[in-house]
Amino acid sequence: MSTKRYTPQRVVHELFSDVDGTLSSKRLITFTAFLCTVGSWIANIFFKVETLTYIFEGMLWLTGAGLGFIASEKFARSSNNQTEVPDDPFAE
Repeated sequence: MSTKRYTPQRVVHELFSDVDGTLSSKRLITFTAFLCTVGSWIANIFFKVETLTYIFEGMLWLTGAGLGFIASEKFARSSNNQTEVPDDPFAE
């Protein structure tokens, strides 16, 4: 039995890969919106930097919608339309 070694490169690749194993722009955009939301919240709480309400809510909606689409990916795949999973680029 082989065990996977989790290098930082492998973790980032798996974090941004969809259910087929290909890189997903939805995941990258959602993660970026999440980081912007957290950064805005930290700036507001600790440094008293005001963020416009519509910008903050827009980032929240983008993050929530992105998470919803990512969660629905696994249910949207049909058995006739599945593609072959690419080989692991980090296999030893």
